[in-house]
Amino acid sequence: MKKNGLSVILFAVLVFPVFAQLAPGVGFMGWSRYVFSAVGVKGTVGEDFDADNDVYVLARAHTTDGFPNRGKIGFSSWGNSDHMGFNFDFGYIYGKMDVGDQAQIWAKLNDTWMFHAGKIQGNALRGKIEGGRLVAMEEEDDIFFRFYPQTGILVDITPFDNLYIGLAVDSGGTLINYFKNVYSPDAPASAAGAGYQAGIGYMFPDVGHLRAQYVSFLDGKPVQAAFAFTTVYNLIVEAAVRIPTDPTNTSPNHTTIAASYNAGRFNGVLRGTVQWGDNYGLQYKAGTVLKYSINFPLFAALEACYASDDPTTAKRDDGGLLQLAPYLGFKYGMGEFRVGLYADMKFSDDTTWSLDLPLFWEVKF
Repeated sequence: MKKNGLSVILFAVLVFPVFAQLAPGVGFMGWSRYVFSAVGVKGTVGEDFDADNDVYVLARAHTTDGFPNRGKIGFSSWGNSDHMGFNFDFGYIYGKMDVGDQAQIWAKLNDTWMFHAGKIQGNALRGKIEGGRLVAMEEEDDIFFRFYPQTGILVDITPFDNLYIGLAVDSGGTLINYFKNVYSPDAPASAAGAGYQAGIGYMFPDVGHLRAQYVSFLDGKPVQAAFAFTTVYNLIVEAAVRIPTDPTNTSPNHTTIAASYNAGRFNGVLRGTVQWGDNYGLQYKAGTVLKYSINFPLFAALEACYASDDPTTAKRDDGGLLQLAPYLGFKYGMGEFRVGLYADMKFSDDTTWSLDLPLFWEVKF
């Protein structure tokens, strides 16, 4: 907490001297995001049901990523001018007061060069297709990692239209641990340390987006390549591959194909992932997210996913995980609420199951 407090003070010292110049472009916003299980039951196939231990109320819901099941609430502020600005998020995150997604200052020299410093999110090359909110489908970063220095710099270079070059450098530890925990859970502790990320992308008008990058701080020091096909109206198809370059590491090869189609009231996502390696064998995952607008602002959705091993554990031979999540949602200008069912079954020698009534909200105010 002392480190976080020092970061806030340092950020304020750097930002507020330029506040006067940015005042016309300054904005503030509050936000909250949370998902939890109002009530749930669990059990093991072939064993007697124990109501005292197998029923839970107001517990953490099963979710795909690190933040919704613990919730977060906070505020964001930003300031923009022609050549400089800042972004700052702060709130109750992961069960403690902390800096949010961004705490950066930036300077734009011209149309070619832009510099960021602090905790930064750079999404120019990031994957374009979302995963599920409740089932274990990977998100955009699984297709192609964003630039996300936690304590570092990001340089945006745009030599001419449709070409982007990015270089991110992190001073060590925090960014590496973020990616290690979320995307490389089996990475050894020695993976933590200073690192850099270099990427390039070119947008072919009316055809697609080609991207490639190298990420030194991830397990296996992978190279990534991806192409997003955008030729067909309302359809995006992404194909991506991630290959480790460090032969001494155990990180697997990884490839993903995803498609998103949006037509009027219907939106559908399909995605499949395959990874392989000496210590992994061959693993696969397939999932879908289907949404239908019943009568705005009400919508219905179904998320489903099957993974050939259980992605919520470090085991690689435990038989797989099947997940289903149908729900209803209510969406309005500044927020979204969902209620439905979540069910899963983990296949192994002792096959387990669970059934939840999850509640989800995401609000901006």
